[in-house]
Amino acid sequence: MATVDFGGVTKDCCLAYVPEAQIGEYTVIHAGFAITMLDEDSALQTLKLFDEIGLLEEELGVPDQIAIVDKRTRREIGLQAGGGTS
Repeated sequence: MATVDFGGVTKDCCLAYVPEAQIGEYTVIHAGFAITMLDEDSALQTLKLFDEIGLLEEELGVPDQIAIVDKRTRREIGLQAGGGTS
């Protein structure tokens, strides 16, 4: 089990299918299970699309702003509007 960050909303998920997952990497989660790994560019494009169509707010209850964190340094580098408002 691991705590997974969905753009600011955290949930517990099972990593049994992706035991190679490391902190800072992206996975596709379905029904509480991480089912595959995803590269950072693909993950960010998908999150942006979900935000544009309002799916982040609808599915995850993402707050008005989402912190953008540098994967390597783990430091916040900016804020992005959430909930389909960007």
